[in-house]
Order: sequence, then C-alpha cells, then structure tokens
Amino acid sequence: MSEYFYSITTSFPNSFNPATDSGELSLQIANDQSITTFLLSIGPDPNNSDLIIITFATPLSPSEETALDDLVANFVPPLQGNYVIIESTLADDQALQLLSSNTYGGILMQSGFGGIEVITTNSFAVTAAAASGIVTSLGNVTLEATAALVNIDGGAGVNVGSGSFATPVNIGTGSQQHVVTIGNNVSASAVAIAAGSGGVSANSNATISLNATGAASNLSVNTNADAQDLTLAVIGATNSSIILSSQGTGTDAISLISNGGITLFSQSANNYPINIVSNTAIANAINLDCSSTGGIIMAAGPFGININAYNGGTVGVGNFNGGDIYFSTAAAARNIFFGTDSAATVFYQRFGKGQLGYQPAPTDLATASSPLTMAELSTRLLFGTPSSTVTVTLPTPVLFVTYFPSVIIGDSLDFSVVNQSATPGDIYTLDAGSQATVGNVSVAPGVSAQFRIRMTNITFPTQAYTLYRIA
Repeated sequence: MSEYFYSITTSFPNSFNPATDSGELSLQIANDQSITTFLLSIGPDPNNSDLIIITFATPLSPSEETALDDLVANFVPPLQGNYVIIESTLADDQALQLLSSNTYGGILMQSGFGGIEVITTNSFAVTAAAASGIVTSLGNVTLEATAALVNIDGGAGVNVGSGSFATPVNIGTGSQQHVVTIGNNVSASAVAIAAGSGGVSANSNATISLNATGAASNLSVNTNADAQDLTLAVIGATNSSIILSSQGTGTDAISLISNGGITLFSQSANNYPINIVSNTAIANAINLDCSSTGGIIMAAGPFGININAYNGGTVGVGNFNGGDIYFSTAAAARNIFFGTDSAATVFYQRFGKGQLGYQPAPTDLATASSPLTMAELSTRLLFGTPSSTVTVTLPTPVLFVTYFPSVIIGDSLDFSVVNQSATPGDIYTLDAGSQATVGNVSVAPGVSAQFRIRMTNITFPTQAYTLYRIA
C-alpha cells in the first residue's frame, strides 16, 4: 500500500472539498488509462486538514505519478447539487449494493440524454432468471471485447436476425481481417443456409472448398423456366483448369447424365484439343456406346479423323455385331487408302457369299481418244472391233500422276482389252511410248487380254511406268 499527499491550498488550484469531491476524483483516476495501479481510497489527513491522502495498492510508476499530478492540478470540482455520488471505500466485490428485497420488487435506472455509463476495472456481469433484453430505440447496440472474445450462447439456441425487421444481418463485414467460422464437425451438428429470391453468394479472394465426408452430396438447380443454368467456370485467361476427379472404384465413378444433349466444346485461340484418355489396361477402356437405339457421328474439318491403335492393338470396324459398313459413300470426290507402305503389311479380304465391284461404262475403242485419256483408261474395260491393225496409245506417266495425285511408286492400275473381231489381222496393239513393256502388247482377234501399269517414278519431269501383260 502506497500513500501520496497533496495540499488542498497549493496542489488543487481549483479547490477541493474532501467531503464532496473525493468521489469525482476517484472516478477520474479510474477512467485515466495512464494509471493502472488499483486505487484504494481518497481522504483527508487526520493530522493536517490541508492535506489529502490518495492511497494505492502498490507504488505508482513515474509515468503514473505524472498522470496523477496532472489530474490533481486540473481537477475542477463538480457543481454541487447536480451530482449524486454513492461511494464505498470497502475493499470487497460487494462493497456497493442496490437491493430490492421484496419478492415482486424491482430496480429502475433511468436517465435523460446523458445516458447511463458503467465503468469497472474488473469484470461486469448482468444475471437474470427470466427473459431479458437490451433494446435501443435509436442508435446501435455494441457488444465489444477489445482484447478478448465476445461469447454468445443459449441453452435452447441462438437467434441472430430472426426478428420482424427486413434489415441486413452482417457477420465479419468490417474492414479488418477476420476468420469467420460457422459450425463444427461434432456428432450430428448441421449448418443450413437458406435464401429467398435474392439468392446465395459466396465470394473469396482465395480458395473456396466444399467438402463432405461419409454421405452422398449434390450441387443442383431446381429449374422452373428456361435458361436457369448451372455453370462451373474458370474465369480469367490463365493456365487454369476445371478438374472433375473421382477415386470411386465403380464403373460409373464419373457420370454425365442428361435428358437432353451433352456437348464438349473447346473454344480456344490457342488451338488446344479435347482429350479423352484412359490408362485402364482393358479392351473397353473407353466406350462410346449408343447401341440401344442411337448412332454415332464423327465429323471433322480439314485435319480429318484418325483412329489408331498403338503397341500392336487392333482397330475393329463392325467386328462385333451385325450391321452394314460404309466407306466414303457420300457424293463427294475423295481419295480412299487401305494399307501401309510397310513390307510386312498383309491385306486380307475374306468370307462372304460374293464380292461386287463397281464397273463404269466400258470404253469403246472405236470412239475413244488417241491417246486414251486417263478417264477412259480408268474404266478398266476397253473393247472394240478393229478392221485392221489398230494402235491404242496409252496415257503418258505425267497424265497418270496428274490423274492420281497421291500415287506412289509401286501403285498400279489393271485394265482389260477385248478384241471382238473374228477376222485374222484385225489386231489391237498397245503403245506405251517410251515406257518399258513386259509381255505381248498385241491383242489378237477374238481374244481378251489383261494388262497392268505399275508406276516406277513419280518425280517430275521423269515420271515413268512399266506396262505388263498379265493375262
């Protein structure tokens, strides 16, 4: 305990009355944040009526002494008659008591515009045994703990914004950094978020995570009109992704189900592809299946469609169930290729009750061009009735390569010549110009002969072929 002495005549320039002013000075000392040492009492010196003794629980620090000196020097006595001061100097947590001892009694505290202020250097508690409230008809109600928590709890629940006012309910909306936690994972705890036509908005400058454990979950829109879409989007032109991931072990670990259509649409100035990839080592690792009632259409632009099987895998077309198989049946000019240039490639054509191949209208040598055009030669069937020896001049290799622009060395064209004459000496003789020939190039009367042109050079301007008689 430490005592500090002040002269009424010299230390208090505005005067001081120990009987009426001690309470006001006590209040000012308690409100001064520069003085934290506990004040015990203020009273006159019993041995000197000019001295005031201010007693603290422990000695003051130098800064506290300075603050106390300032309070004493600046003290202005309150106007007597306007203040009612109730004071107890007892060092006890119940030193001052306001009691209404009747069972039905109460305590009314009422003030004007000056308000009611309760200040304490220790705890403050209001305890009731019935429904209670803090109501203001004007201005805000503030509950604030500047150095600790504000705890609000209820044995039957806690209601926030459940009254009759159509006003906002704000949680953590101040300008300072906040960590806002709602709910916990204890037992059957639950969090329900409901909204009317104003909707629910969740915005974050960082991560948003929705996590569930041990139960089926959903994110859905119950629509009642068109264009009420559910959008999962990455906004911003950065190398970011939307990832649908599942560690499920069933055949439907990820399902896209629609009563309408499903569209995968890539709209990228960077020309990125749409990849459907499976690392599952089974025959049906990726299924495109509409076998019950529908069909599959694969359409491509100028880059075409490639179907490849790597590491010795098979590419099967129509090898499981019945149904016709069409290759390039549309009315459009195109090149159709089968096979590879590998020496190990084998082309098999098996089974079936027969084979049909399209035969264009044969070329009548009586009216054909000389030399033959590639279109005439490509009918593969030349016929006529010569009246003497007739020379049939074949197209040059340059015309052959021009007509078949994708030709490679080794490509060949078979054709037949039918001599319908029965008169000796009426002969068709094939003229290949400077190109090599193998076998008899003359077709006698009443004879059909088969020939083959095989390309041996496709480089301009030295294109070349060899003409073979094969039957």
